Amino acid sequence: MANLPPFPSFNIHDSGDTSNSSSNSAGVRWRKWTEKLDNLICALDIDIDKRKRLSFCITVAKSVSTYMTRSLMNKKG
Repeated sequence: MANLPPFPSFNIHDSGDTSNSSSNSAGVRWRKWTEKLDNLICALDIDIDKRKRLSFCITVAKSVSTYMTRSLMNKKG
């Protein structure tokens, strides 16, 4: 598998421009970031789910990974 080209990681704590807080919420920024990552994965012709997950893990910031792990561990059921 070829190396992934440079791709910005997602920082859950970085709100960027605060002039319009609703469009800069973590949820909106996350959706936009994942859409861009999906486009990259598609452009690289990565179609195996395991490779898609690995690509995600490589590009996501440590703070997001830690947050997601904690959320999954605290989830009941």
